[in-house]
Amino acid sequence: MLKFTFLVTLLTFTLLITPIARAEVPNQNSPPENPGPYSVSWVQLNISKSGGKILSILFFYPSTFSGEGSNPNLTGAPYPVILFSPGYKTSIDFYRALALKIASWGFIFVLVGSDLESWDIDRANDLQLTLNWLDEQNDNSSFNLYQLIDESKFVASGHSLGAESALILSIYEPRIKAVVPIAPFIAFPMTFLSPKNVKDIYIPMLILVGSADNISPPRTMAYTIYENGNVPKFCLTLIGSDHFTIIYTCTKYMISFLKFYLHNEQEYARYLYGYEAWREVAIGKLDLKYDLRMVFEYWMLFKGISYKIYVYSDSTFLDFAFNESLMKMTFKIIGPPFTVGTANISIPKAPFEEYTIKIYLNGASYPFTLTDNSTLYFVYLSYNHSMHELNLFFVDLTPPTLFILSPEENSVQSSSNIVVAWISRDMASGLVYFEVKIDDSEWLIIEYAMAYEFENLKEGDHTVHIRAYDAAGNVREAYVNFKVDMTPPLVYLISPKACSDLNYPNVTVIWLGTDYVSGIDHYEVRLDNGPWINVGMNETYTFLNLTNGVHELYIRAIDKAGNIHETQISFNVNVNHFTDHLFIAIIIVITITVLCLTVPVTFRVLEKIKLRRKTYFYFGVSSIKNFHKIFINSTYSILSRCSKWKK
Repeated sequence: MLKFTFLVTLLTFTLLITPIARAEVPNQNSPPENPGPYSVSWVQLNISKSGGKILSILFFYPSTFSGEGSNPNLTGAPYPVILFSPGYKTSIDFYRALALKIASWGFIFVLVGSDLESWDIDRANDLQLTLNWLDEQNDNSSFNLYQLIDESKFVASGHSLGAESALILSIYEPRIKAVVPIAPFIAFPMTFLSPKNVKDIYIPMLILVGSADNISPPRTMAYTIYENGNVPKFCLTLIGSDHFTIIYTCTKYMISFLKFYLHNEQEYARYLYGYEAWREVAIGKLDLKYDLRMVFEYWMLFKGISYKIYVYSDSTFLDFAFNESLMKMTFKIIGPPFTVGTANISIPKAPFEEYTIKIYLNGASYPFTLTDNSTLYFVYLSYNHSMHELNLFFVDLTPPTLFILSPEENSVQSSSNIVVAWISRDMASGLVYFEVKIDDSEWLIIEYAMAYEFENLKEGDHTVHIRAYDAAGNVREAYVNFKVDMTPPLVYLISPKACSDLNYPNVTVIWLGTDYVSGIDHYEVRLDNGPWINVGMNETYTFLNLTNGVHELYIRAIDKAGNIHETQISFNVNVNHFTDHLFIAIIIVITITVLCLTVPVTFRVLEKIKLRRKTYFYFGVSSIKNFHKIFINSTYSILSRCSKWKK
């Protein structure tokens, strides 16, 4: 993005102005080809630039008397300001006649005297330097022209290369509200301006060019700017004018443009695109291109919130009003007779998303095109220009939204009292009341609440219906199906039996369950004080490595309504139960034959146990680290090279 930078500026000027007097507001009803109703005075000002240079400007303004240095006429103040950049190697004195004519119509016209051979960017810098200085001095109470400038209405203009400088300033300076390039010299691609950045100009633009201009040929320069510019835009080709004579022939159109856009005086439209302009086209005096679509902004208060409405039109829109009770938006439309007008009305989408738009022109239904994006509706229509009354009605044809929060669809409830809750919204005409019913009962009216409790329902299937009504009579219905189940399921333990005595550590539990209303949801098992184990729909579970002793087994069946049935039994585990513990040391002398030799070996009886009704001992041999079994009343021998005991 181009940036304009300047050093601190100093003003050096001399104004021989007597105390300011007020005059009556002049009559401004004469045609724009005539001099305006104001007397005009001027003063030369010098502004310091960087590097010790001086920027000289000629400041033309409405005054009480004509001539240099006269008092400003404050009756029409503050005045819009036109900043004008001369052509290449052209003195500002060449444009005095133009400045005097424009200022006589109630404008301040400032001729900015850039260096004669300066190029486009330097000239644009000089324009902005002048704008900054005027903006600052207008608030300086010691300045003799204090408060004479309307700071909201700056216009950039210029001739030839100066026209390009005005266009450049219009791209980057938001204080510029309109631009008037005259015979623009745009040497694409040598100059800074290009068709691409012309698209960045979003203010009204009037291009004035002569058909006999050989320095800035319209087809390669002015028309390129027009084709790439945004609306509203005009391109007026003055038949027979050349690059310099256009300065004298363009004033009527420039004045009409400034009056139309800056003073909002609609009658001057006829010189730009109305019957006066088309009359000149018909007699071969003018060639006319325009694309207006002016932007009108309105504020609309709806449900306590302000929304902005934009109208893009080549007509003039007046007297906007919005009636919330009737949901009606009203405009007055005017435009030049015998021409076709178009309008594109941009409306915020959020507050009207549930409405249907209908249009009436002069009381009769009228066709239009409706499009939208994520945030806006766009209403497009065309018509023959005249005085019209346009009404947009927002009609609520959309039923309320309605969602049932509880119970959930196909859910199972364990209570006979069921609270049905829902949520509903209507952003258009608004909710009025609800109706509810269950199964085949009568409808009940619910005015404000979004919940209702049905009591003493029977077990089985039920359906609740809900209706939501809005103020426009639209209705939305929703329903939900659910089941009531208050009976717990049944569960039968098959194995192990209660009080059984088990001689194995891994115990498999087997059971059966049933629920005739909602059905089993899952089973849970628990042993002793352990945690509950969810086994899903399995009807068997194995507990591993149980210790000897009495155990408590619990089984639960949970149905889909959450009802629970629990059963419990006890059983005993008796695995490898030790009845006696002998800790006696017995020294036994036995005879062992090792490779035909008899060797006495001692061993120790460790303990005596009972298993399957046979009594035996564990013992260890000092030279063999493993323990082995022997039975009482039996004789054993140990062979030195054997790995087994032999009886």
